[in-house]
Amino acid sequence: MTELWAGGLGIVTGLLLVLGAVSVHNRMRNRLRDAVVRSRPGAVVIPAFAEGPLPSALAIAVLGDRIEVWDGGGRHRTTMALTGATISVQRVRTGGGSYPGLRIEQGGDSLSFVPHFAATVRASDLERALRELGEDPADHLRP
Repeated sequence: MTELWAGGLGIVTGLLLVLGAVSVHNRMRNRLRDAVVRSRPGAVVIPAFAEGPLPSALAIAVLGDRIEVWDGGGRHRTTMALTGATISVQRVRTGGGSYPGLRIEQGGDSLSFVPHFAATVRASDLERALRELGEDPADHLRP
């Protein structure tokens, strides 16, 4: 009986830790999105995870014919033109996992990220990000 109790307690503790981490991440994501919206009124903001070994938060501000990439600290990092850019769907490695994401290539520059509008990564996030970038999801996603 004691082993069963200890096992159940471990599962509950693990779930509480995961829920706490998700809650903190959601607050950080929303704070970053809000900061970018205040800095770039009228921009459409795509919250995302950056490609890399750690799940780093990004915000992609879509400003008509260009995007701005903002880091998790709310700092503008780079700007890329969308005119003539290639946008593709690919697997993106972030935080030890691999998720459906987007790659934007323009000249010698590229950006890979996983759109993340909600508490969990969803297929609808990819479709929404494509639309926000001026793309038709049907041109990129298989039924």
